Amino acid sequence: MYKIAILIVIGLAVLGTGDAKGTIIEFHTDGVIEDGDDYLKVSVYGTATVDMGGGSVWTLGLNESSVVNIYDGWIDALFAGDSSTVNLFGGVIALYVQATEFSTVNIYGYGFEVTPGGLTGYWLDGTEFSMGTRRTTLPDPHYVLVPEPATFLVLSLGGLLFVRRKQVRRGQ
Repeated sequence: MYKIAILIVIGLAVLGTGDAKGTIIEFHTDGVIEDGDDYLKVSVYGTATVDMGGGSVWTLGLNESSVVNIYDGWIDALFAGDSSTVNLFGGVIALYVQATEFSTVNIYGYGFEVTPGGLTGYWLDGTEFSMGTRRTTLPDPHYVLVPEPATFLVLSLGGLLFVRRKQVRRGQ
């Protein structure tokens, strides 16, 4: 009896009691995950848009045509399914991103380097990141590396100068 009581007390201490710690939540309408939120599993459905500006989520799953914008916070594993969209601007993806079917993952930053099984780079605020990616046997997902605005501007100007130079040569 004594050992069972100790196990229950230890179990309650590990699992936590109260607030959102270890809970499972579903978003069917727009929502927010913020500092202080701690979820075991978050699922997003339909056309809901969820903004994450902090907090922690062990498993984040997107379904149907949902959208999640991640600015900060900690996520262990991120699953994008169906035709969902993930916009990554910051935060920590501890294990991996798995995009399936016709989903899109937009990663905003610079200095991207694709590694075996993952991606490294810098968020727009200069914070370094590293995350794993997982492939599936489903149709190819879309991983889009979106450069910072300054890099995009330099590339665009370079392209314009190249076209202009070609036009000047043709006119001579």
